[in-house]
Amino acid sequence: MDVEKFFDEYARNYVIQKRYKTLWYKWLVDTILKEIGNKVSRVLDLGSGDGFLAIKLAKKIKNGFIFGIDIASNMVLEARRKQKKERINNIIFWKKRIEDLNRGMKFDAIVANLVIDKIKNKRQLLKRIYKCLKNNGKLVIGLCFKPSKNYLRSITVLRKKNEVMAKKFDDDYLKWKKKFRKKPFIFYSKEHPKSYKIEPLKLKKLMASVGFQKIRIISSYNPEIAVIVGIKSS
Repeated sequence: MDVEKFFDEYARNYVIQKRYKTLWYKWLVDTILKEIGNKVSRVLDLGSGDGFLAIKLAKKIKNGFIFGIDIASNMVLEARRKQKKERINNIIFWKKRIEDLNRGMKFDAIVANLVIDKIKNKRQLLKRIYKCLKNNGKLVIGLCFKPSKNYLRSITVLRKKNEVMAKKFDDDYLKWKKKFRKKPFIFYSKEHPKSYKIEPLKLKKLMASVGFQKIRIISSYNPEIAVIVGIKSS
């Protein structure tokens, strides 16, 4: 099933994943919000889905404006429904393909949370994102990936510093993944479009190749979850 059709069909039941309650997803959202801050005026949320992150950003950046784009019409409708319920006015949600970004619009920050893996040609996407950022603009990527041996070695110290928390993250993630072997989650697992996952060390090199600087990998206790940040040079 292609990406647009899948998320159009799944939009109304998206919340049943309950990933918003998991440790790993809360960590992703909190880390992204911290990196974006509240001083920016224009933020683009790529693959905004049902609007969860965009609404969080809008509440934090009260004097700014959030633009959310998603490929699926029903996801956009669901996001608008939530926006109306929350009575938030500083967001606009559009139906738009991430690959069709218009470089005529400039943003202080661009967020791509759990969406990069849906895109096959990541270098082309990163080049488009780069052109859409203002000078000194920031790209923040939330990533789910299959870790390499090198990456696993790189986070050994972090996990050993707090083994209790590392175990909590591991147990939480395993419990969440097991849900997708049962109804009604099995639809999500069987019909989900093909993923093109990339691990942080490779993505860091790819970002550097299109011009991003001061690239940082923020590792979580979960070895399959991280946030990557890059700055467009002035």
